[in-house]
Amino acid sequence: MLALLLHLFLLNFTISYFIVKKGFLSSTYIKGVGILQWFKMLKTCNLLKKWYFSTLNFRVSSKFAI
Repeated sequence: MLALLLHLFLLNFTISYFIVKKGFLSSTYIKGVGILQWFKMLKTCNLLKKWYFSTLNFRVSSKFAI
């Protein structure tokens, strides 16, 4: 899961870097979008963590509930 998050972060960083470098959009717009993307990613990470730990708890409880 950590690898997935790192991959998403690097992908986001690379895309925003190239857009700024090529001057397609203004840098203030990119900063705003980057911050919004970062918060969205954090939200997604929290949802993934909740989902993973809930399934983990279910697996552990189902293993011992014989």
